[in-house]
Amino acid sequence: RIFMRHLTLLLSAAASATLIAAAALAISLGWHRVARWPSDWPWSPGVDWAAQLTLALFAVGTFLALVIICRCRLVNGPPGSLDGANFLSRLSFWWVTPTLAVALRQGKLDMEDLPPLSATDQPARLSHRFQRAWTRGRRGPYRLIAVGTFVVQRSIFAQSLLAGWAFLGAMFADPSILNALLNSEAT
Repeated sequence: RIFMRHLTLLLSAAASATLIAAAALAISLGWHRVARWPSDWPWSPGVDWAAQLTLALFAVGTFLALVIICRCRLVNGPPGSLDGANFLSRLSFWWVTPTLAVALRQGKLDMEDLPPLSATDQPARLSHRFQRAWTRGRRGPYRLIAVGTFVVQRSIFAQSLLAGWAFLGAMFADPSILNALLNSEAT
């Protein structure tokens, strides 16, 4: 099970890295060049290999993302729980879908309809990790911030950081895509 967890983390990191690299390369080339939209941009003659590399990186990243989505759950958690969700399911909140389907069917949610609290979010575990980290080092306000945000829930912090970077990347690409769409409509 630990091997599968490490393999999934490795695949998630590889998928994220290739998709981010492809997006960065596509942004630097200009989305219209990669998609072969007409433009007045002065391109150097050897840029075709970069466009092909961008498309290949997108394909590899998409393939790795599909492998992660299609693989079995890491932990045998109940369906619709955070423990049974993989990285992309957590990132896209797809793990909440069974709960939302119950709410749609019944028109409301009861307490027993809610998924159980994740094992990593159990109050006893979080309290134990916080107390252990707090007693190890010197105390102060900056130490409290570091322990509270990073040390106690490292995986949540890392996932939030990656999601924030992905969001910023999407926001950075948004004007270029919108400009390309508006210019393609005008011609």
